[in-house]
Amino acid sequence: MQLSNQKSWAIAACITALVVSWDFSNRIMISNHSKVSNTELDMSYIALSQASSDNTDDKIIGLYAEYDKPVAPVTPASDILETKKSGMTAEQMKNQEGRLDKFFIGDYTYVLSGVFFEKSRFAVLLQTSIKTNKVKEIKVSQGENIGEYLVDNISEKRIVFSEQDRKVELSIF
Repeated sequence: MQLSNQKSWAIAACITALVVSWDFSNRIMISNHSKVSNTELDMSYIALSQASSDNTDDKIIGLYAEYDKPVAPVTPASDILETKKSGMTAEQMKNQEGRLDKFFIGDYTYVLSGVFFEKSRFAVLLQTSIKTNKVKEIKVSQGENIGEYLVDNISEKRIVFSEQDRKVELSIF
């Protein structure tokens, strides 16, 4: 019984030794035919670079030429600010009518901030100066004037201004 046990251990050891030696020869030992010398690499690089440099240089220069266009003139920031500050012309202000998000009167824009009811209904408007960009909250009640406009009606979500036969409505939503 001991002899067969030793025999099986010897066979297992031989098989393991064969597998380890085969693995070692394939993984760790590098064969000579797979080695490439540095001179071979250098020669192949030189041949490749000489063959492709003539065509490639022109292609690369052509690609960069697309981006070598003159820069478009830039409008100075001061010009942009001046046009932004101008607001509306007098004629455009007179043509304001109907439902608006922003209402221009003189050098100010008005946006409805909220409608409240205390003893009577009143509205809070955000008054923004076109020239200085300063914002101020103002409280208006029905019957008051803002410029040449009369606060005609204040309801839950809107305020109506009138000037002669024109009506302008600012609403919250």
